[in-house]
Amino acid sequence: MWLKLTGSILVIAAGGLMGFSLAARYQNRPKQVRQLINGIVALKSYIRYASTPLAEAFSESARGLSGVICEVFTTIGKFLRWEAALTPQEAITRALETSGDQLALKRQEKEAFILFGANLGKMNREEQERYCDMLMSQLEKIEHDALALRDQNVAMYRYLGVCGGMTVAILLI
Repeated sequence: MWLKLTGSILVIAAGGLMGFSLAARYQNRPKQVRQLINGIVALKSYIRYASTPLAEAFSESARGLSGVICEVFTTIGKFLRWEAALTPQEAITRALETSGDQLALKRQEKEAFILFGANLGKMNREEQERYCDMLMSQLEKIEHDALALRDQNVAMYRYLGVCGGMTVAILLI
């Protein structure tokens, strides 16, 4: 009897943890998109007003950020500083790859950021500023959609995890 009860509690806890971990990805995505927007704003000011080289601009932009996006910006700065033959697009691609599963961003945000790197450093400051503005407006739309998805799915995945665990526990008893 105690073995069944203990097993049921463990199954319910595992289902709940699975649901909460899926919900956490939906919660982190809007935060990370907002951090990415903040990083682009800082990068834009370093490019436009301070005329800072890209490697240093990415590293300095990371100072105002936190979490995984801070690490991404820092990594991009390191790649650009230590590997001179690397283009900004390649540095961004590598930095996104190294962050792996910690990043809650979806393909759409990653592709926009990588495309941003393709034109970075090849244009004059005014064109780069316009391109930063275009990326920020695109990311703001993505953030709005991510907030809607978060509100819709977080509670559902939490309940689904706990209820799924309960269902499995009942079937096992």
